[in-house]
Amino acid sequence: MEDSSLLPPSKRQKTSPEENGPTMAEISMQAITSDSKAEGQEKLNEDQLKEQAIGVKAFVSPGPLQVDSGSISRYTFRGILKKRYTDFLVNEILLDGKVVRLQSTKPAKAQLPAQRQVLSSGDNERGQPSPSEQEGINGNSTSAHAQEEGDATDTTNVPQESSSTKAAVEETRAAAVASNEASSQRISFLQSSLGEQTASELVSLFDRIKADDSNSRKPRERFDTIKATSVLDRAARTEVHESVRNVFSSRIESSTDKDGFLLFSAAPKSRPNPSGGTARGSRGYAQQQRNPKPSWSELGGDYLHFSIYKENKDTMEVISYLSRQLRMNAKSFAFAGTKDKRAVTVQRASVYRCEAERLAGINRTLRGSAVGDFKYETQGLSLGDLGGNEFCIALRDCSFTGDHEHGPKSQSIGARRDYAQTMVTKALSDLREKGFLNYYGLQRFGTFAARTDAVGIKLLQGDFQAAVDTILDYNPDALSTPDQANEASSNDRRISSDDHARASAINLFRNTGSSHQALEKLPRKFSAESNVIRHLSKSPRDFFGALQMIPRNLRLMYVHAYQSLVWNNAVNARWSAFGSCVVEGDLVLAHEHRDKEIEIGRLAKPAAAAADADTEGEAVVLPAAGDSAMSADDAFERARPLSASEAQSGAYSIFDIVLPLPGFDVLYPENGLKDWYKDFMGSEEGGGLDPFDMRRKHRDFSLSGGYRKVVARIGEGWSAEVREYGRKGEDEQFVKTDLERIRGAEKEKEREKEEGDGVKAEEKEDVPQGEGVETGEVDDGGDGGDDKLAVILKFRLGASQYATMALRELSKGGIVAYKGEYSGGRGR
Repeated sequence: MEDSSLLPPSKRQKTSPEENGPTMAEISMQAITSDSKAEGQEKLNEDQLKEQAIGVKAFVSPGPLQVDSGSISRYTFRGILKKRYTDFLVNEILLDGKVVRLQSTKPAKAQLPAQRQVLSSGDNERGQPSPSEQEGINGNSTSAHAQEEGDATDTTNVPQESSSTKAAVEETRAAAVASNEASSQRISFLQSSLGEQTASELVSLFDRIKADDSNSRKPRERFDTIKATSVLDRAARTEVHESVRNVFSSRIESSTDKDGFLLFSAAPKSRPNPSGGTARGSRGYAQQQRNPKPSWSELGGDYLHFSIYKENKDTMEVISYLSRQLRMNAKSFAFAGTKDKRAVTVQRASVYRCEAERLAGINRTLRGSAVGDFKYETQGLSLGDLGGNEFCIALRDCSFTGDHEHGPKSQSIGARRDYAQTMVTKALSDLREKGFLNYYGLQRFGTFAARTDAVGIKLLQGDFQAAVDTILDYNPDALSTPDQANEASSNDRRISSDDHARASAINLFRNTGSSHQALEKLPRKFSAESNVIRHLSKSPRDFFGALQMIPRNLRLMYVHAYQSLVWNNAVNARWSAFGSCVVEGDLVLAHEHRDKEIEIGRLAKPAAAAADADTEGEAVVLPAAGDSAMSADDAFERARPLSASEAQSGAYSIFDIVLPLPGFDVLYPENGLKDWYKDFMGSEEGGGLDPFDMRRKHRDFSLSGGYRKVVARIGEGWSAEVREYGRKGEDEQFVKTDLERIRGAEKEKEREKEEGDGVKAEEKEDVPQGEGVETGEVDDGGDGGDDKLAVILKFRLGASQYATMALRELSKGGIVAYKGEYSGGRGR
């Protein structure tokens, strides 16, 4: 039987704040101060100390008990995370559940609609429609059948065609028939939409424009503007614009005035083309018309969506490089969420009005990253437009509590592997069934001398000078060279070359005021510091202006980090008080539980016609996607408290409960946690702030708040594989990346092309794989001996859930991040 003192907090049966027990203020202090005791007798490592500082303290389950020589200890699973950045693979999951994998780095050839193809191929040297097409515009086109018959009769001097040529001709004719039908449909549409008179005026205008184009030296004649009737429907107006552009070969421009009336006028006589400025009427322009560039709408939309593959790089580092190479503003790019730096990640991004060929061309100069899988869409991406992430993680040098019983002296490596496989599979099963506390991980709080939440506190306090000073803070030890600093410091606190360069640059600016020399020293990736230094060199006392120079997404990161600090500590307070019990006053998201509310009688079942008609019986017309007048900033999530009967109904579980991130538009739990928020945020650690006063004069620092699930869990379909490896294979790669798969496939095609079809079957065998994981070959070094274990995990998490927090629960804190020679301490 388990010792009752070792039972998790979830066993506590307190169900309401009115019961006798500690107050929430007392619980708050317990959650803040009883940190190291919960971790047992072992000394905490540096990462665990950092986690304690940001409120990451509790576990959902303390793990199974291990009995050894009469003493009782908890199961722990130890391993090393991210020894190589290829040990941590992240693939974004889209909103539709599809996992983003890099498939190709080459753009697909843009396909023109058949209408555009025939119009362009029929243009004469000056880019004018052929007589047959003009007849079509005037309504006197010859039928395709008659045209084919005429072609068939005049064959006297035509050489005999091969079968492939005949097939191509027939295909072209079929396309021409379809194009003529499309053209007729567009003309009919213009006549029905604009009226016979306006359509006739457009044809007349087009004839005069063509005549004017025939003399390239004569200045453009002044043509009157045609004003058509108002077309109120937006979709109809768009179709009119496209029809006019296609039918009249872009010789007539269309626009809409403020009253909704359509205006048509002659296009300028000479315009630069997209590839170099060729004038209308020149041979170059005629060539362009024969090979026309499709419009954005014909491509599929104004936004090019693409996949970013990156190795050991920040998302913004790749975006910044792309924007510089394309000579575009970085604000033209968007993505759903940032990914880990020390990892290999694949995610979707979007850019406004950029050709796929241009973007794909940058692959030639990209190092450690690639772009591909291009697709045009009508809308760009926004932060949060993802369903989650899929992780494939290789943990090295793994061991387990009790593993000494199966150690090399008494058992074979095979026995240890089997034991490890059993333990890891059970731990992953528990992670799926019981979940993990959904803490914000260390990545949320920055990596340098001052945490990002410390900057956020200063911003919310309105102390902008202190905020700037905090951003420019550094560890004095980092001023020494990395070798000197690391020799003098403890093993856990390492100084990297970037740390040293950053500290040296800031120190130089503070002492000399020379921004030029400081910025030369400062690595480019420190955009916040560089923008602040650049502005202060011009306006030394304008601290708010310096903060405004920081990209908005980074400014928001500071205040969001403060919200995360409060939330992490709120989880500790709630878990200490109620554990996994659902209690009165707990909050749930309002939109998630309509079915449960109907089931327990809180809501009436909606009438069958409610979705299609209002109370008066009138049809309800919902806006199309993208047509809503509500901005993303206004689309706040709503939560509501559970009543006592709902909490006891069994309809809700701990996986449904949310806690608020502090803000002016959130609801705080009435089960004692409301007072906790007030006490914690009002304390010195909380910045002396008021949770009920989160509006600020400056929009970026005015927090609306939000909600986050207290407990998360991995998705279905997880897998685990334990592998043996030797000392000589210490740095070998266990899992193939997407880019390696693509390059491997390309090499295989080249090899098959060179050798022909007689490739031996054994040469084409796939690399051994685990469950759903394509693994790489590991060279054990032969006589090096396979005496180490690696665990390869694959699982999925929802958006904004941290794999490091799932691993923490999985291993009960036994998995630690690898500390490289100069990559660990980040100057702290």
